[in-house]
Amino acid sequence: MEKILIIGSDGQVGQALIKVAHNYGMPVSALNRNSLDITNPKEINEVFAKSNPSIVINAAAYTKVDQAETEKDLVYEINAFGSKNLALACEEFGAVLIHISTDYVFSGNKLTSYNENDIVDPTSIYGKSKLMGEEFVRSICIRHIILRTSWVFSHSRNNFVSTMLRLAKMHDEIKVVSDQIGSPTSANGISETIFKITKEILDDNYRFTSWGTYHYSGFPYVSWHQFALKIFESAKLNKTMIVHPIKSNQYSTNASRPLNSCLDCKLIKKTFKIEPDDWQKELLSITDNLEDFERT
Repeated sequence: MEKILIIGSDGQVGQALIKVAHNYGMPVSALNRNSLDITNPKEINEVFAKSNPSIVINAAAYTKVDQAETEKDLVYEINAFGSKNLALACEEFGAVLIHISTDYVFSGNKLTSYNENDIVDPTSIYGKSKLMGEEFVRSICIRHIILRTSWVFSHSRNNFVSTMLRLAKMHDEIKVVSDQIGSPTSANGISETIFKITKEILDDNYRFTSWGTYHYSGFPYVSWHQFALKIFESAKLNKTMIVHPIKSNQYSTNASRPLNSCLDCKLIKKTFKIEPDDWQKELLSITDNLEDFERT
């Protein structure tokens, strides 16, 4: 039996990966930050020596984009050097590494969607740390998949969907940025994609050769303002929420965000026949079960 190890099991994607693995009938071991510190190479080697994983899925990351600007050392320790440590261990123990990255590796200045070969130019500490993590993975671990995604949401309480629903309880009017365009992407969709690729790797009995970097995100592209409107529409609130569109320069943040976060997902469709995430359908799965959502 192949051994699949999920790193970062407490996060949005980590939690979804565990559920999807069960649906695929794939037994996994899942470790959170308390059971594995990816900034500690010795600890990683001990875990790998004990579990001898065939495939490692790295969903661990520092994702507090604004806070990252003032915690630079910690951000790089986790997102860059933690990824390096995992890549070194995967290469040493002969494991495949599936690594999750982000749209924030791009500047956001391109007028059309970003493909995998576009120039990377992150503007935030978070984006720079994730790019360095990608570079370590590419240079160290031959058998790797880097999956860039964006605007992740789930049943978790720590994402844009939960923030909007929380604000709707306290306010009748809010302001949301309208000049940043991108792709909402469900943690469930990301997890389904990862296990489709995992299954293909295993079915090919490791004769798989399509290693490299892929984009996976939702469609259609929207602004944060449009996403907020869709959340309130899907939630069928018993009141009308007024959502005022504002420009990025009217909403002060520590970290700059890409104005264009749209990811071109043609390569992953061509290679694996994986369609972009139907984020509106995934959003409905949350808003149709708001009682369950509020208990998470």
